[in-house]
Amino acid sequence: MRMLLCFLTLSPLLQATGEKLEIHKGYPLVQAHINGQGPFRLLLDTGSTTSYVTTQIADRLRLDYTHRTVVVTAAGEQIIPATASTHIRVGTTESAGVELLAAPLPGLRHLGLNVDGILGQNFLSRHPYLLDFRAKRILFHDEATEKAQSMPATFLGPAVAGRPVLNVQLDPVSAPVVLVLDSGASGLLLYCTSRCPRLTDPSAAALEAVTNNGARRVRHGILPQATLGELQFKQRRAAIIHANPEPGQADGLLPANWFSAIYYDAARQEIRLAP
Repeated sequence: MRMLLCFLTLSPLLQATGEKLEIHKGYPLVQAHINGQGPFRLLLDTGSTTSYVTTQIADRLRLDYTHRTVVVTAAGEQIIPATASTHIRVGTTESAGVELLAAPLPGLRHLGLNVDGILGQNFLSRHPYLLDFRAKRILFHDEATEKAQSMPATFLGPAVAGRPVLNVQLDPVSAPVVLVLDSGASGLLLYCTSRCPRLTDPSAAALEAVTNNGARRVRHGILPQATLGELQFKQRRAAIIHANPEPGQADGLLPANWFSAIYYDAARQEIRLAP
């Protein structure tokens, strides 16, 4: 991955522009209309390749399924019914022909999120967008790009499976790992079988990572340090799954809520971050 890093003076990003977000337990939630119905309360998930609704909402929308798709998560694979002809609108930003999957989404219930589904990159990455946790707003198009110019760190590089990724150094001696910038992750998650980073304060109580495709045993603890360009993070919650990543996938997940704001332009392969 090629990467460009620069630093600028940070100014306030948003002044009540864009669409309103609700931040619940660190997760961004947004109101969206689907096929002219709604609004529906969706988890805005930068780490999800596609978008979902619960089976109850799918019945309400009377979705006409056109195919089935295999979804791969940390817990394994699942075949899920889908439609390829959905219209989704968030505020004034809308897209047609968005793939939408219907699934029970148990991972959302485990997190205590009372939501109707997930808004993923198959909608988000059609437009440059800026997700601001501090201002509780999301911006799209030129408005997002203009506001992002004041963000202090810029990284360039191709996506992995349609998701934005970053090279992150987890210890001083090992090579950087490729992590998905994921607003649906509560902590750093790493697939690792050898030369894994050392975790302090390992927890024996929390031994499962719960996803919308089931649960997977993990090793939890505190990561002493993570470095991204010149940005450093200390004493952050992390989990390790003793397995290699699937071919063509990233090495794990980097929580988007480690930052106050993130910007992504898929067409330019550009990520901007504000600490």
